[in-house]
Amino acid sequence: EPFPYKALSYMWGTDDPTYPVQMFWNHTGIPAGANIYQLATFKSKVFYVRKNLDEALRQFRHPNRDVDIWVDALCINQDDNIEKKSQVSRMGEIYSQATEVYVWLGPGNEETQKTFRLLRSILVLPELDKLIKDKAHSEQWLLIVKLMKLEWFTRRWVIQELALAKSATVRWGTESMPWKEFADAIALFMTRHDEIKTYLEKPKNFPDKQDPDAHLGLMEPRALGANTLVDATTNLFRRSDDGERIQHRLVDLEVLVSSMFLAFEASEPRDTIYAVLSLAKDTMPRPKSIGPPPLTDVCADFMEYCIGQSQSLDIICRHWAPLPKKLSKFQALRLKLEGLPEERELMPTWIPSIEGHVYGDGVLAGRTNADSLVGCVERQNQQHYRASKGLRPAVTFRKNKQNIATPRDFEDKSHTNSTNGETGAAKLGTQEGKQQQPARNKFDGTLHVKGFKLDSIAHISGRVLNGVIPHEAFEYGGWPKKSKNTSYPEDVPERLWRTLVADRGPDGTNAPTWYRRACRECLNHTNTNGDLNTNQFSDWGLDDTPRTMKLFLERVRGVVWCRKFFLTHGNEVADQRPHYGLAPPGARENDIICIFFGCSVPVVLRPSWEKKGLYEFIGECYVHGMMDGGSLDHD
Repeated sequence: EPFPYKALSYMWGTDDPTYPVQMFWNHTGIPAGANIYQLATFKSKVFYVRKNLDEALRQFRHPNRDVDIWVDALCINQDDNIEKKSQVSRMGEIYSQATEVYVWLGPGNEETQKTFRLLRSILVLPELDKLIKDKAHSEQWLLIVKLMKLEWFTRRWVIQELALAKSATVRWGTESMPWKEFADAIALFMTRHDEIKTYLEKPKNFPDKQDPDAHLGLMEPRALGANTLVDATTNLFRRSDDGERIQHRLVDLEVLVSSMFLAFEASEPRDTIYAVLSLAKDTMPRPKSIGPPPLTDVCADFMEYCIGQSQSLDIICRHWAPLPKKLSKFQALRLKLEGLPEERELMPTWIPSIEGHVYGDGVLAGRTNADSLVGCVERQNQQHYRASKGLRPAVTFRKNKQNIATPRDFEDKSHTNSTNGETGAAKLGTQEGKQQQPARNKFDGTLHVKGFKLDSIAHISGRVLNGVIPHEAFEYGGWPKKSKNTSYPEDVPERLWRTLVADRGPDGTNAPTWYRRACRECLNHTNTNGDLNTNQFSDWGLDDTPRTMKLFLERVRGVVWCRKFFLTHGNEVADQRPHYGLAPPGARENDIICIFFGCSVPVVLRPSWEKKGLYEFIGECYVHGMMDGGSLDHD
């Protein structure tokens, strides 16, 4: 018969397990409500747990009745790898069948009570408007932001644990709230995000400037895992009216891995994919395999599956892939004693690392890179650009001839083999000067893609650091170099202002024509070197900056942050002018710009000096006039 139980969702922590828990058992079962004297007659064993779990168990226990709660650290034999593997594959089943999931955020602090009081106030809609207007107490909103930054909201496995739950309760110290109410409060808070952000963005004094919790700075609350989780638990599934059964899964695996859940971390890199398999509408849980496959194989399997499903190569431009796991101190010491080199698995350049994502591998520090040009994978049929004019990808994931076969982790894969036609094909490999993956890998590290060369880079600027655009970026775009005697034109060159915004408005809409006028005004505010700081203008205070300028500069920052501006060589014989555009931060002179069939944007490649015919994949790029199939309009 079904046994009713709760399930605990919590952070394991990294401290040593030093807190004792005594476990009693009997082959005939322990009667409900057994007292300490009865338990003394049963078999027992002491287990040691970490501090966070010890605190959670003490909070959830009851003085007068049994609390039946499933806890992975205690209910799975952590010394038995076979049992661990078997139980991990059943996590979705375990959490979905629990009568309730307890979300443990931690022991709480002096602000916990005030934070939950504010959450309850937000749920009263008229009260929310009053709170927003009360600028004198605007710092109270930092309580919500601090809550959203708690470590539990960064765990990748919590997505499954919470999303599959029939019912859930959030507990932080002694304060608790049903998940549905908690989620509504966070969602309502985010509806007033723009107003609240203006209150919290800048530090009020020098001590606040030194305290990252006293102001937002460059951090973007919308990117925090708490906000994503609230949205996901509402939109991942359609449930039955009683909420007991999941009737439909709504989101593709590619969206879950490469877009929706990037804010969530996994201590085991493979779990970046495995932890969301049970949530996707287009896959079944991973099959059993002997031993963990290399991370390269897991990522390549996923990419091959996505390309086959979407018939698009855009996945190679989205920065989602986890970094290979670092060796523990014990593992490193063992290798050293055995005289073996300490090597981490090397990922091919065409598997884009999470480090290149907008927020890098963590959202708390704020923006570290520009927005992706390929846009949101959720809008697969509404791509921002059509550089390859809708041509289907022709791609082959090269396999090792003598690899040790491992079962596939995704089903129904398909790919189109490339052919050597007039356009040619690029083989993308690992980074130059590095060894490729050992033969035990299923994939040999190369990707064979059909496409053609557009041009190569002749001149390239430095990176746009912290939103400061260097003067050469404007000069490449046709704007006069700054000097005392320079006479500036009334109009900004078309390719300059359109490149600054990647020829699009927010969310891939057409660029508004007034962007040109806003750009011209910005060029009046360059410094003595001709550089433009998009974050602030010395001539205007924060409150005096026109709203249109703020909107324009926000778009510019999203496009140019950490990218480089370039001019290509062009071709005088073919009457081809040099192309102007934006390249990834790793690009340099003589890199080549290509159009891949099936990729919505141009890409930058670098010929390998080590192996002829191989290229490194540097990243996506913007080439003015070539983003909507311009390169294919000519014979």
